[in-house]
Amino acid sequence: MQRRRSLIFCAVALALAGCGEPEAAARERVQKVGIGPLRKDSGRLNRDYFGAPGKEFIALKQPLWPKTFAALQPLRVTLYRDGAALALGGDAGSTEWGVFVVPDGLIYTPPTTKTILYRVVKEGVFTYRNVP
Repeated sequence: MQRRRSLIFCAVALALAGCGEPEAAARERVQKVGIGPLRKDSGRLNRDYFGAPGKEFIALKQPLWPKTFAALQPLRVTLYRDGAALALGGDAGSTEWGVFVVPDGLIYTPPTTKTILYRVVKEGVFTYRNVP
């Protein structure tokens, strides 16, 4: 049992050690654009696309990205009722990492789960990484 725990701990530590570089790159991009403008645009998109009950998420096409989102150079943008996920690297599966932007005016912290790790950049903006 102890050996199994040690192996699990080592696997998690290795996975998290790889987070440093993508997370640093994400933080740098966010700082250049600014937290306020990102959250403002996330709020506008949230109002525009989730004003009525319906879909839980929307893959936003590139021509519709606000300039602040485009400045982060994401691979894709997915809107959720609680924020916008801007994928900055990886694929659409278990290796994705990026930035999650909570709409301006909403106080929310996305919960870390077994499969996704969030870290605070500043209030309302988080880096995320899928944990295999």
